[in-house]
Amino acid sequence: MRHRTSQITGIILTEERIIRRRWLLTIPLLMGPAQAQPRDNTWDQIKKRGILRVGADPTLGLPYFGVDGATRQYQGFEWEFLQALEQILKIRIRVTEVLWPQQRRVLIQKGVDAIFNAQEAADLEKGLLATRSYYVTSQAILTRDGVVLQKLIDLVGLRVGVLSNSGGAALVNAFNLYKTRSIRVSTAPTAPELLEKLARSQLDAVILDTPLATWLTRSTQLKIQTTDLLPVPIVGVVRGGEVSVKNALDQGIQQLIKAGTLEVMLRKWQLWNALQTPASIRSSPRG
Repeated sequence: MRHRTSQITGIILTEERIIRRRWLLTIPLLMGPAQAQPRDNTWDQIKKRGILRVGADPTLGLPYFGVDGATRQYQGFEWEFLQALEQILKIRIRVTEVLWPQQRRVLIQKGVDAIFNAQEAADLEKGLLATRSYYVTSQAILTRDGVVLQKLIDLVGLRVGVLSNSGGAALVNAFNLYKTRSIRVSTAPTAPELLEKLARSQLDAVILDTPLATWLTRSTQLKIQTTDLLPVPIVGVVRGGEVSVKNALDQGIQQLIKAGTLEVMLRKWQLWNALQTPASIRSSPRG
């Protein structure tokens, strides 16, 4: 009897599976044909217009993007990068000046088509896309000449200056969180103020963004000890969904990398280092 019941149960379950399978197979018919995703033609529209509007902030300063005091012309490695990209893409790039904190909002509101201005891939908001990287920034340790401090652990117990709300500040805070003996942090609103305190021995070291550290110490007695702390890819930013724009910019950047143009540019601004390798900047981060 028990065997008979098992057989009946098995038949019922088999029939239920057949019915369920038939029902699942009919779902696509009930829903109708799948709707194809519309092709993004934003880049075609930009090419037709003939102008790519790029948001940048000249007050960010050199070596990223600034204005020559005498000629009032743009300068910096990002400006030269945009000029090279303009030649590759065969389209005019027009800079729209937007203060750095407002750039992403202006992009979302379609005030510009893209941003190329020290934008980090790691902190993109949802709904934005990143191009492939054109530079890998990092944090550098600066000291007075003759002082050797190359690792964060070397800074424990010392007076170390960082910019307020900077990558250096985040790095030191994260380090102190897990150590019984901490780095003594001193914050300042500007990099020149930190370097002046370091030169006067009011600080033992300073942690700064590597490009900024390289630029500000070029004619001083201060020494850059290391440049590989907290590496972060610098990318262009476009609106989410505008994949055609991202793809076009990615292809342009790739050509600049392959031709060696980007390396020449970075070496000119003394920004080429071990982090600027094909492995570091070959991939396109996800937005």
